[in-house]
Amino acid sequence: MGTTPGARGAPPSTRGQRARWGNEAGSPVREGGVVHITGFRGIAWWCTFVSFGGRTRVLGSSLELAGALSPTPLVRLSRSSGEGFELWAKLEFYNPFSRSIKDRAAISMLSGAMRRTGATRFYEVTSGNLGIALASLAAAHGVKFRAYVPRTASAASVGLMRLLGAEVVVHPRDGVDDELVEVARRDAEEDGAVFLDQYRNEDNPRGQEALVAELREQFAAADMRPAAVVAGTGSLGHMTALSELRDELGFSLVAATPSDGERIPGLRRDWKRRMTADIVIEVTLRDAVTSAIEIARMEGLSIGISSGATVAAARRAAAEVGAGDYVMIFPDDALKYIDIYSKYMADAGTGKMEVGAGLRRNA
Repeated sequence: MGTTPGARGAPPSTRGQRARWGNEAGSPVREGGVVHITGFRGIAWWCTFVSFGGRTRVLGSSLELAGALSPTPLVRLSRSSGEGFELWAKLEFYNPFSRSIKDRAAISMLSGAMRRTGATRFYEVTSGNLGIALASLAAAHGVKFRAYVPRTASAASVGLMRLLGAEVVVHPRDGVDDELVEVARRDAEEDGAVFLDQYRNEDNPRGQEALVAELREQFAAADMRPAAVVAGTGSLGHMTALSELRDELGFSLVAATPSDGERIPGLRRDWKRRMTADIVIEVTLRDAVTSAIEIARMEGLSIGISSGATVAAARRAAAEVGAGDYVMIFPDDALKYIDIYSKYMADAGTGKMEVGAGLRRNA
């Protein structure tokens, strides 16, 4: 809508027309939801605030962030790709509220529940990112949110939810399971609150429709027909949505899931929705951590552990699927998992690892 950063004058649609903005230099005027700031001799300097596309954005409230930062970037991992094997990453930690893909589900579920019920109190089970996203959105909407988390939830996630004003109930469970879900459901009924129920709420996969639309446009822009798209098995919200794009474009849909007996933050084995992936690959926590650290040191991207799991799964899927472009959904970044990464690096000895050598101690 505006000129390039630093350029003066009205946008193309209004060039040649009389400016209708403030008379004093530097005075902001809101017009059509955009803030214009007059510059030298009353000529408008456009505040077109784009974080990574050449323009910049000025927003009227924090809730407007939900659409202002889309699409999240799709990035080729140039140093991690090989001959006939191109790795691409959809960086979902560019979502603003939880720095994770869970913003999409949280926005859809909370807005849907508020619209349908008019309620002001909401409960949900979470191991981290969804709770952070819901706590952020609840604060911005001025409603109450209670999170039910297992004892294995990271201190960082619990702390962030409380910082955002959420009530956090920690249960002595090792993960989000059916018992914890029923506790939250029962409490919501007793308290007159709305239980959002991410595993059965169709607003969850519905919230991923924007992800699918973004990928469709990005594939077209890159002139790409991916061999596979790789995603982790959390609530299966985005896996369900991606299956529709798979049916349209014909790629293989690959699921990265924890190996038996393993716990990977954000992923689960007991799926609450129908699995729609073509290939399911089991990944150990060690494989996920190793892959995430390798991406950090090869690409300069500090990614979360479930993101590392998609890298490990993509490499293994290539043996079955063959050459081509592999698009991985990176749900979040490393910040909530620094304690886990630090432990693994300390266990490696010096804390330094050779890229491609897993967690072996350097000589």
